Amino acid sequence: MAFSKKTWTDRLSEYATRRILTDQDTGTVSVVEVARSEGTIYQQGDAFSAANMNDLEDRIAAGFTSVNNGLGPVEDLEGAASQAYPVNAYFVGDDGYFYKVIEAIDQGDAFVTTGTGANCTQTNVASELASGGGGGGGIRYVEEDDMVQLYYNGTWRDWKSGGMAYPVGTATNFSYMEEVQSFEIPATGSWKLEVWGAKGGNGYDQVDVATRNTVAGGNGGYAKGVCNLTSGDIIYIVTGGAGMSYATASSGGYNGGGANNISSPGSGQGGRGGAGGGATHIAINNGDLLKNTSIDDLLIVAGGGGGGGKSDDWSPYTVGAGGSGGGLTGGTGGSTYNASSGNGQGGTGGSQSAGGTGSQNGSYGQGGNLVTGFNSGGGKGDSAGAGGGGYYGGGAGYRLVYSNQINGGSGGGGSSYIKNTLTDTVTTAGLCDGAGHATITYLG
Repeated sequence: MAFSKKTWTDRLSEYATRRILTDQDTGTVSVVEVARSEGTIYQQGDAFSAANMNDLEDRIAAGFTSVNNGLGPVEDLEGAASQAYPVNAYFVGDDGYFYKVIEAIDQGDAFVTTGTGANCTQTNVASELASGGGGGGGIRYVEEDDMVQLYYNGTWRDWKSGGMAYPVGTATNFSYMEEVQSFEIPATGSWKLEVWGAKGGNGYDQVDVATRNTVAGGNGGYAKGVCNLTSGDIIYIVTGGAGMSYATASSGGYNGGGANNISSPGSGQGGRGGAGGGATHIAINNGDLLKNTSIDDLLIVAGGGGGGGKSDDWSPYTVGAGGSGGGLTGGTGGSTYNASSGNGQGGTGGSQSAGGTGSQNGSYGQGGNLVTGFNSGGGKGDSAGAGGGGYYGGGAGYRLVYSNQINGGSGGGGSSYIKNTLTDTVTTAGLCDGAGHATITYLG
C-alpha cells in the first residue's frame, strides 16, 4: 500500500503583515499594517506551519510503513504467491495497491485479480475505512501500542506478518464423519485439542420394541490437551462412530469399535448385544487409529464406550451397562446375574499398555469383537456386548446360559491417551452419549 509524502514549506514575504485597503465608493487605496486583537486566549492551538504539516506527513508515512511491514512481502501479481493467505487476509501487490483475498491462496498459487475465478481483488482502503462495520473494513495505526489493526466483522483485530492475525479463541468443530478430516494450522502458537469418543450400542433381550429390556451401551470418553503447532502444519481428525444397537452381524462404530459378528436370530424373539463405539483421535499422520501405529504420530485419543449386553426379561438376570470410554483406563462392562469366570462377565476396559480382556480381547486401536453364535434351540440370541475402540480397546463380554436363560455381559470401554508433550491435560470417562466429535481452539 503506497503513500507519497509531501514536503511542506512556510510562506516567506517582505511585509507579512501589510494589507491594502480600497474604498469601493471613491477608489481610494490605503496601505495598512494589521495585527491580531483576539481578546482572551482560552486555548493555544497548533500553528499551521511547515514544521507541523511535515510532522503529520511523517506520522502518516510511519503508519503506512507499519501496515506494509505487517502485510508481509510485496507480492508479484504476475507470479506465484510467496506464502499462503486465508480468506479475508490482505496483502500489498507490486503495483502499490492493497488486495483482499476472496478465495484461499496457497503458497505457489497464481494471483488472479479479475474475472469470475479471481482469488483476490484490489481494495480501496479509503472506502473500506469509511464503511467501517457492517461487513466493511478499515485499518488503523494505534500509536501508543505500536500496532496496526484491521477492522472487519465488527471487531478491530491485530495484524501479523502475512496478513491479519488469526483471532484468539477461534474454535473449529469436527462433527462425526466416516472419513479422515484434516485441518491446516493457520497460526503458530498454542492450540487446545478436545476429543470425545462415541457411545456403544444398546443391547436388548428381544425384538419386540414395546416389551424388550434395554441394556445401555457405555458413553464415550473425553480427553483434552494443549500443544504448540506451527502455521502450515496439517493435523488429521478421525471421529468415532456410535456403536449399532441390537447389532446384527454389524461392524463396530467407525474407528475401532468392536463388531457384533453373530448371525440373525431364528424364530422367536432373539436378543443380542450392542456393537462398540469408535474412538476419536487427532494425529499428525493420515488414517484411522489402526493406521497410526507409531505413538509419535498420535496427539490425543478419546475412548469409545462398550456395547450393552443381552438381558433376559427375568429381573434377576439384568445386565449392567457397557463400560464407559476412558479415562486413561476404560470402564468394565456390566456382568450378568450369577456370572463366573468366563460366563456372563463384562469385558474389562483398555489401559495405557494393553487391550481389555473378555470373550475376545481388545487391542491397540480396536475393541474386542463378539464372535459367539446363535442359540437355535431357544430362539434367543446369545450375544454379549462388544468392546469400545480406543488407544487400547475394551474386551467383549461373555455369554451365560443359566436356568434356560441366555444372557451376555456388556463390553468394556476403550482407553483414552494424551501425548506426553501436551500440557493442561484432562481425561474424563463417559461424557459423550452419541457419535464422536472434536474441537480445536487457538489460544494464541
